[in-house]
Amino acid sequence: MLCVWSDVLTSADVREVTLLGLLDLSAAFDCVDHNILLHGLEVAFCLMNTALGPLLYVLYTAELELIIACHGLRLHVYANDC
Repeated sequence: MLCVWSDVLTSADVREVTLLGLLDLSAAFDCVDHNILLHGLEVAFCLMNTALGPLLYVLYTAELELIIACHGLRLHVYANDC
């Protein structure tokens, strides 16, 4: 959260626009196609048959950062199992 706040203040200092979008993805992992997830984890991260808790969802959505970065934007991601 400190990194997000720092980015907001840094942008304000140089008069850039800041957009903060907060998504509540409660039970979002239940909607994930697990075959795609397992294949992606194997190809991108060489992980097979490993239980990683909330890290799985972060890894599954890792490509979002690449997509957002190619448009010159920054992304902060946080996941927990609460």
